[in-house]
Amino acid sequence: MRRGAAAALLAGVTTLAQAESPKEPVAWLVEINEAARTSNYQGVVIYRSAEALETMRVTHRYQNGEEREHLLSLSGEPREILRRGQQMSVVSPKARTISVETQQPRSVFPILSQDTVATLINYYSVKAVSRDRVAGRICRNLSIRPRDAYRYGYEMCVDEQRRMALRTSLIDASDRILEQTLFSEISFPVQITDVALASQFDTRGFESVTAPPPAPALQATAWKLPPLPPGFRLKLRDVRQLPGAPGVVEHLLLSDGLSMVSVYSTAVQVQQPVLQGLSNVGGVNAFGRVVGPFHVTVVGEVPEATVRMIGEGLVAPEETDQ
Repeated sequence: MRRGAAAALLAGVTTLAQAESPKEPVAWLVEINEAARTSNYQGVVIYRSAEALETMRVTHRYQNGEEREHLLSLSGEPREILRRGQQMSVVSPKARTISVETQQPRSVFPILSQDTVATLINYYSVKAVSRDRVAGRICRNLSIRPRDAYRYGYEMCVDEQRRMALRTSLIDASDRILEQTLFSEISFPVQITDVALASQFDTRGFESVTAPPPAPALQATAWKLPPLPPGFRLKLRDVRQLPGAPGVVEHLLLSDGLSMVSVYSTAVQVQQPVLQGLSNVGGVNAFGRVVGPFHVTVVGEVPEATVRMIGEGLVAPEETDQ
């Protein structure tokens, strides 16, 4: 399943029927992450876009302060994803590999504080609308719409009893659904065993491939960011050694608190061929260009105008010293 697709569904919110203030639904976004992190659930999740249709069985547990998750593909090539805290393992039986990486847990919504949520109303309108029924359960639709052309909108149908989003859609400016994740079935067990969260494959003899962690000793380049779309700020910068290659890749993470854009840069000679111009898959847009001795790729679940604006405005590090 695409990065974060299942996690997009794991959203909780206070009972929507009780909303009175038009500002109150914005505060529900804090509850979304809390429910995603602390709920026990099992179910079947469908991810669909114009290019893909994928079905996975998901099991999620929060116990003794630790979050664990198991995703098993039910369509296409057999595959599973195991997550325990910040460690994620992808098991590929066909390739007989287990890819392991340590990362900050990610979902369609980043972790939101009360302070962050208070600023979102400048860039998004958030309101509760009609009721619906998904996976046999009654839910209320939550509409999140951007106030400009630099971000996409979202629609979530939230279970009024369990505070879970049973359906989440990524929406463009024409209200066209770019991507959607939804439960076709779901249950909320009080307890989930370790066995239910373990690999379903016999992984004896599989090759373990560990992604390189950020390397604090590697020096980041002095990228000069262009004027960013309103509300976007630099949230993270790290440098990693390229696996099996003599170069490094630098990652800049930009966010408005809800939408996220990544900027990756490498020396041109260590990444061939390279993306030039725009490319997109589903709701993900990417823009690539060569800037001085570097190739940069700007990618995120944001409109083309956003990745193009950031990518075209980047200034090569050596130019900043002139």
